[in-house]
Amino acid sequence: DGLDDDISKEIAAERIILCDEGDGDGPSPGRDQRSYEGVSYIWVDPDYRGQLSPGQLKLYEILLTLQQSTIYTSTTIGKLAKAQGLRNPSACCHRLENLQSVGAIHGFKI
Repeated sequence: DGLDDDISKEIAAERIILCDEGDGDGPSPGRDQRSYEGVSYIWVDPDYRGQLSPGQLKLYEILLTLQQSTIYTSTTIGKLAKAQGLRNPSACCHRLENLQSVGAIHGFKI
């Protein structure tokens, strides 16, 4: 139980930075010296029109809103999990992985 709690805390603390699309090919900070180890620079494709599960759609909409409301914002997987009403940050991590695998987001470090 303690090990699971430690892993959940570690996942929840993982940082995500949402940024504008830069040159149109995904997030610009992730490709240069401004990127930090262990941080995912995510760009959300505002034109994504593929099929998403209800949970994936909810996360996609949260991420897109964050991206569109500012040029650069920082959050954690834990905060995103809480915004979706998820108890386990691993579930949020899986949704992020799924969104990336279908091309709705780019830059998430798996």
